Amino acid sequence: MTNENVFSDSWHKISNLRISLLNSVSVQKQKFRDEELFVIKEPYNNKYFKLTKEAYFFVSRLTLDKTVQEVIDEIIEEDSKNAPSQNEIIELVSSLHSHNLLYFKNLAENDFIFERHKEKKYKEHKGKLYSFLFFKVPLLNPNSLLDKAKNINDIIFSKFGLVVWLIVCLLGLKAVIDNIETIFDQAQGMLAPSNLILLYISLALMKLFHELAHSGMIKKFGGSVNTLGIMFLVLTPLPYMDATHSWFFKDKYQKVIVSFAGMMSDLFFAAIATIIWANTGDGIINSISFNIMIIGSVSSLLFNGNPLLRFDAYYMLSDYLEIPNLFQKSKEYFYYLFEKYIFKVETSQNPSGSKRESFWLFTYAVVSYLYRIIIALGIIIYVADQLLIVGIIMAILTFFMWVFTPLKKFIQYLINSPKLYKTRGRALLISSVIFSIVIISIFYIPISNSIKAPGVIESKDSVIVYAKTEGLVEKVLIKNGDYVKKGQIIAILKNKDLEYDIASLNHSLKQIEIVKQKFLSQSSINLKALNEKKNVLKEKLDYLLNKQDLLKIKAQDSGTFVSNRIDSLVYTWLKKQSEIGTIVKSKDLNFFAVINQEEAYELFDKDKQLTASVKFFGQGEKEFYLENVRLIPFARNQLPSAALGWFGGGDISVSSEDSDGKKTTEFFFEISGTFILNEKDKHIIKEGRTGVLKVELEKSSLGRQIYIKINQLLQKRYKI
Repeated sequence: MTNENVFSDSWHKISNLRISLLNSVSVQKQKFRDEELFVIKEPYNNKYFKLTKEAYFFVSRLTLDKTVQEVIDEIIEEDSKNAPSQNEIIELVSSLHSHNLLYFKNLAENDFIFERHKEKKYKEHKGKLYSFLFFKVPLLNPNSLLDKAKNINDIIFSKFGLVVWLIVCLLGLKAVIDNIETIFDQAQGMLAPSNLILLYISLALMKLFHELAHSGMIKKFGGSVNTLGIMFLVLTPLPYMDATHSWFFKDKYQKVIVSFAGMMSDLFFAAIATIIWANTGDGIINSISFNIMIIGSVSSLLFNGNPLLRFDAYYMLSDYLEIPNLFQKSKEYFYYLFEKYIFKVETSQNPSGSKRESFWLFTYAVVSYLYRIIIALGIIIYVADQLLIVGIIMAILTFFMWVFTPLKKFIQYLINSPKLYKTRGRALLISSVIFSIVIISIFYIPISNSIKAPGVIESKDSVIVYAKTEGLVEKVLIKNGDYVKKGQIIAILKNKDLEYDIASLNHSLKQIEIVKQKFLSQSSINLKALNEKKNVLKEKLDYLLNKQDLLKIKAQDSGTFVSNRIDSLVYTWLKKQSEIGTIVKSKDLNFFAVINQEEAYELFDKDKQLTASVKFFGQGEKEFYLENVRLIPFARNQLPSAALGWFGGGDISVSSEDSDGKKTTEFFFEISGTFILNEKDKHIIKEGRTGVLKVELEKSSLGRQIYIKINQLLQKRYKI
């Protein structure tokens, strides 16, 4: 604490109180980097409270023989620079009282503290209500049960247990790699109504073992766990255990391991569930295993494993950096910077103790806020895809939590905060200017606006080369970029089944000839029937010989042969009509791009010529401009090139049933243009090369562009 020249109108309400810490509390000094902190524990209620060195210096002097005013007078006389302010003392006494750590001699005079405590509790409950109705119900003390399980606990949390954990996780990872496509398909139905009960059962089981892992690790390091209960998260009951005794551990690495134990449990059971899922068929066991696999791996790493959210990894980072209450402190540091350098509040206190800590606090404040927004939007979209009404409700609550409520608090801060009593006019003016600039920038200033679409270079006059029959590629006779003449052999296929059928038919024809010669003189032999059979077999043979000739893939026309896959085709089985390349007959090349239906409407009914440019993959620094840009006003679902689809390395979703990889899952529009080139760039423009087309639109405000994107999202995903 530092002495800030701020007095409180409420000081008289606590100045005459005679208070002290309860006799039952214990205090432990801990060192975080170069800063000393004091952890106070009340054993009967299992309450913990952290104090800075300066705060404890004040609290330790509290006695029933002296009033709060007398104690602070002594501190000011000894060290006026580090004496706490009246507001700080009021907040400190209120917080200690809310944790049931104070004894009051003059109970009749402590109504104000109870009012502060009541107000604080009201704000906490209100905050929990905004946090999707989160609250906890303690049920029992599990410490004695955990003591009885000490032998099992020592085996689980040992070097042997760590080796078993590692082996199981590696086996689970192998099962994931072997079944990755099936996992993506099955994950689409996790929020289906038929799976919700199984999902909840899986979540509850994983949460129970997660909390037991935290508790077991605390017992491993000699701590105690005094509360087992149920927490309600969005009205969903889940088990929880109070692991706050880890605050008493002096070794920061023990605290980190306690926090990591929950994720270790999640990953262990997720790995076991993955192995079971991969080796069972459809049914309840398979479904529960799949749910546990996703919850214990993806969900655990996304939330518990992310230090930007206030779950396990957050506490691990906080303990490792030795910055208690990292989230709140980072917010306070961000506010301090704003107050100190924007509002010029001289009494604003820097919560950071060093430059290193300042770096971590600022970085964490910015990155965690942005990440929480991204995660929240991702969850809302995912939930809305499954249950639209629930997604809308979550979006509304998120808006109130992260936009409306902070804005309301900021306005109240500008109007009522005692910190601004000297600079309130400046603060109001600067805030109004910043707010006006933001509104004008978002809704009134036009900025660059464009549409980007993946595409490929193709000749105006080209011929696609197909395999006209199925077979194994035995030889490839040309290379990519070679000039070919009409009728020239490009590749030779081999089909052993076809060779066997031809040999079998030749043998059958020879047998018929032998029979005819042997029985030519016998009138009883029906030569007509033999001749008819011979003719049928000969027709089949001619068909198969013609098919055999098709095993030689020939050029249908003269030109430059272009194919990025020709060198890798040897010993590859090709189906009938498989595309192997293109013969480019002319040197006039166009760029063809595909654009989704939601964005294409902005290009319709444009009176002026479209302006577009292309950047190629692997050469993003150079931009090539197009002329004669036009949108083909017909929806299609066949890509101009397989290179634009998933199977060809592109970003466009294609049907898994299409062997050519050109049939898209959604209809699109095609846009094309001719390159404007100089001589030195002509060698860059080659058939089959892929890139991104950028079409420039009329400039518009950021707000309008966001509005259009939201409309497109609603139309595409939810048909609204």
